[in-house]
Amino acid sequence: MTDALRRHRRFLMGLFITAAAFLYLGHIGSYHLIDLDEGRYHRVAMEMVLSGDYITPHFDYMPYFEKPIFQYCPVHGALWHP
Repeated sequence: MTDALRRHRRFLMGLFITAAAFLYLGHIGSYHLIDLDEGRYHRVAMEMVLSGDYITPHFDYMPYFEKPIFQYCPVHGALWHP
C-alpha cells in the first residue's frame, strides 16, 4: 500500500490541491454581507475613504474606535479597486 502511495504521490497531491482550490474558490462571491457587523465595518472604511482621514475611523460621522485601524485595510483595498 505504501509503495502505491509513493508512486502516485504527485497525482494525489495534485488531486488534493485541486479539490481544496475548488472548495475554497468555488463559492467566492456567492455570499453577501451576513452580519450587521460586516456592514458596519464596510461603512466605517467607506467613510474613511470619502473623508480622506485614514487615521480616525468614523461611523455615521462620529469617531468609532471599536476595532484597530488595520482591521479596515482590506476593505480599503476593495473600495479603491472595484
